[in-house]
Amino acid sequence: MQASCLSMAALLVLASGARVLPVALEGTERIQPIGASRPRILGPRPTVRIGPPMDFSQYRGLPAAKARRAITDWQLARYFEII
Repeated sequence: MQASCLSMAALLVLASGARVLPVALEGTERIQPIGASRPRILGPRPTVRIGPPMDFSQYRGLPAAKARRAITDWQLARYFEII
């Protein structure tokens, strides 16, 4: 997972106050292997893992850069917990 995507999500969270629902997809490499010209539609199915909602309201009072970094780090840690 790219940290830049999580950093952008952190900006949205800080601006909107929304909660985040972490979702991980496993097995997508079996559907469209590297170098394959087409996906295998009737083959394996991916596994979808959904974690509990994350609330970042405790970071609202911090400076934006520090809050964004803290939220990104926390999101990465939670992502690796659900996979």
